[in-house]
Amino acid sequence: MDKNTFVEEPDLNVLYQSAVEKALDSLNGHLDLFLRFLLGLSLQTNQSLLKGLLKWTTNNSQRNQHTVQCIKKYTEKSLCFEKMLCLFHCLNEIKYNSVVEEIQQYLTSGRLRTHNLSPAEWSDLVSIILSSESNLDVFELKNYDDSENVLLILSSLFCSRPCSLRELDLSSNSLQDSGVKQLCAGLQTLLLSICSLSGCMITEEGCASLALTLSSKPSALKQLDLSYNHPGESGLKLLSTGLDDPNWALETLRLSVCNLSPSTCATLSTVLSSQSSHLRELDLSNNDLRDKGVTLLCGGLRSVHCTLTTLRLSGCLITEEGCASLASALDSNPIHLKELDLSYNHPGEEGVKKLTVQGSTWKPEKLRYGNVNCSNTDSWLRKESSTHFVLLGDCNLSERSYEALASVLCSDSSNLRELDLSNNNLQDSGAEQLLSGLKNIFSYNNFPGVCTALMTVTPSVTITEEHPSPPPLPPLSLTE
Repeated sequence: MDKNTFVEEPDLNVLYQSAVEKALDSLNGHLDLFLRFLLGLSLQTNQSLLKGLLKWTTNNSQRNQHTVQCIKKYTEKSLCFEKMLCLFHCLNEIKYNSVVEEIQQYLTSGRLRTHNLSPAEWSDLVSIILSSESNLDVFELKNYDDSENVLLILSSLFCSRPCSLRELDLSSNSLQDSGVKQLCAGLQTLLLSICSLSGCMITEEGCASLALTLSSKPSALKQLDLSYNHPGESGLKLLSTGLDDPNWALETLRLSVCNLSPSTCATLSTVLSSQSSHLRELDLSNNDLRDKGVTLLCGGLRSVHCTLTTLRLSGCLITEEGCASLASALDSNPIHLKELDLSYNHPGEEGVKKLTVQGSTWKPEKLRYGNVNCSNTDSWLRKESSTHFVLLGDCNLSERSYEALASVLCSDSSNLRELDLSNNNLQDSGAEQLLSGLKNIFSYNNFPGVCTALMTVTPSVTITEEHPSPPPLPPLSLTE
């Protein structure tokens, strides 16, 4: 080749875009390797190797970004797998840092489900992931139905090189217990901090594999989501054994919609009472725990070793009796628990009163009573000035409740940060009262934080001279 072949610098943006289009138009893919070679020349590290042939060099980051956007435009289209693979190779060739994220998005988009990949095609896809220079902190493949090949990708990632993966989300994949067992082999080599396996058809056997793996040596795992699985009482006992192990410093455990019975709360109570447990957040929402289960759980909440800060019991069929048990337990150990979710239960007015009685040593920062008929809300709102978040969506609030809320907003001692009144019949009168409280916030500057007010207003309030429009208060949602 004549060394003066390339003398004048061409318009590279046009050149690269034209090359991408011609490669995609090719029926047999004969231009794929040429395209990757051409794009590779855009990198200064490669240009330096050919400086004897090139009379021009470029290191224009804007030009490279234009090329990336050009390629990404085509990855969003419904192309065949071979063309998508070519584009991923091109992104990898120009050192695009998010190529692995692009592959993950493609796999979960549903566009691949009509194409059964051969082992060779899967290997080609995995090779891009392995050869990329992406610092892979998060791997997410939710709702992907080819679980066997998900595990193939993961096993290649785990075994090929030091892996920086910190967050793994495989929710809504049919991994089942066999898949979890394969996954656990790779987990031993990682410093994973967040693992989401929600809706993966995991039973007792899978829980046994997880417990054994995560307690076999010091584990960095802090959050584990097993919601929408079927661990059963025996599976939960196996997990609890792991939680009691000093090697496993788990802080967040989510077991929502796991068909847990009241008796399983005895096992969880033991975990909360353990001096070795690091658990800070426990989500048991939408399980049939009832008052019996809550009473058993309260044994752990009373323990001086309990360090739980967040407890979610939404939709657990809890009545006044369960609220009484919670109130007693939290009053005896009031230090740690700051957030309690009792939405979609049946505490009744007496149950709410027991948890918010004046003089209680337990001072929550966030209480959620969504979908509860609380006609006496006004009384405890006036008492609980230490509460930071009041969440009263779907609570059928009375006019007196809005008076109490306005009083809280005007109080110098109020610590209120967030107010949720969604799906209540606020009407003009309630909104007028709340506006007086909001007006006071700006008049006296005594509101210690950002107020988030989520209200269903029917009809909307007209701002008059008597109630002038206050300065902007972000974020404020007045949904009609």
